[in-house]
Amino acid sequence: MAAPPHFDPPPRRLERLPTHVVALPAPVPAPVCCARAHRPRLLQTVLLLASLLAIWRLGQGWAGREVSLLAALVLLLGGLVGASAFAVWQRRSFRRAARDREAHYRLLLERSRADLGELIGDQRRILVEKDPYPSMCLELARARAPRLWERSPSDADFLRVRVGLGRARSTVTVRVPERLGQLAGDPLAEAATDIATWASWVPGVPVCAPLPAGPTGLCGPRPAVLATVRALLIQLATHHAPDVVKVAAVWPPEETSEWRWLRWLPHVWSNDGRARALAADAAAARRVLEQVLQPPVEDETPALWIVVIGEPALAPLLPSRRDVHTIVLASSRQALAADCATTVEVNGGSSGTLYQAGGASVTIDHVDAVAVELADAFARALAPLRLARARPADPLPLEMTQPLVEQVHLDGQRQTLLDGAALPSAPRRS
Repeated sequence: MAAPPHFDPPPRRLERLPTHVVALPAPVPAPVCCARAHRPRLLQTVLLLASLLAIWRLGQGWAGREVSLLAALVLLLGGLVGASAFAVWQRRSFRRAARDREAHYRLLLERSRADLGELIGDQRRILVEKDPYPSMCLELARARAPRLWERSPSDADFLRVRVGLGRARSTVTVRVPERLGQLAGDPLAEAATDIATWASWVPGVPVCAPLPAGPTGLCGPRPAVLATVRALLIQLATHHAPDVVKVAAVWPPEETSEWRWLRWLPHVWSNDGRARALAADAAAARRVLEQVLQPPVEDETPALWIVVIGEPALAPLLPSRRDVHTIVLASSRQALAADCATTVEVNGGSSGTLYQAGGASVTIDHVDAVAVELADAFARALAPLRLARARPADPLPLEMTQPLVEQVHLDGQRQTLLDGAALPSAPRRS
């Protein structure tokens, strides 16, 4: 048999999120309303007209002065008409200046919005590349891309696994002009505030569950829960090497067809390649949990365990340990243990909610879901890989000699292939 391919993840290179500070432009001062500006002049003209009329009335008996008074009255009326015409022109000029001011400022805001849109797009691209779609994980596995198994315990996103897409706070700071507060009710001030609010969030980015925070619960309709836990495990196996993170799973026997794809993952095998930490009944589950809780042998790097428990009733079998993190599946939040630090609730559709103990809930607009066929293709793509930094191990079998769930009887005891009974037993660690 040919030697299995060895894979050595290169040093990780992360693209930094943009941290720009974008200052929105301030609107130019609003033009002064002409009606308000010329209201005193109009009042002055009216008072002058009233005075002249009074003088003309009192001087009706004076000979020869009627013509002068009538001429003054005509001139006064002409001035009044001219002032009114000027006021109309100024009102039109005010409206035109207001329209020009609004059009100019909205053009500036649209340019700022376009710049912010690019920065939001960059954030979304970086975050989705860091926690890609499950289909992209399959491509990375098939190509044996350098990004495989790139996360280590020193990384901030170690054991933070994507469960879907939602929105996150933007890393870009948007500053609004200080004098916008003095323009209360101005539509332009409201437009600038709306852009600042819009740019403070990035939609369509991965929502991640922090597994080290404590037990993680996954609840909802069973088909949706199984599809989501497959997506979660694919994310886990894409980013974490099998000598750093190991996976164990226990599920009801009737669901074996939903879980059998795990047999190909390097993460479920013991370091000597003799046993897989997979079980489909209570007896096998106890043996798997014993394997999980065994201390590492001398000169062997200890690994963290992610234990997926398909039924909440089996969760008490696993005691709390710092190097063991559990994911428990249930039909509802009420069926999960109260000590779940993180709970992902999957709705009947494609949405869901992530709850964290002591924190606010996060809406998941689109919960990741993976079909068995994609999960199986992903696990088969990883199956032949061996870490170059790890000690050589026996190659994984490319084909099973017996069906995965076939049961055999040894010494009168019922065992399953899932707990490694058909393979040579791993030496007990002490």
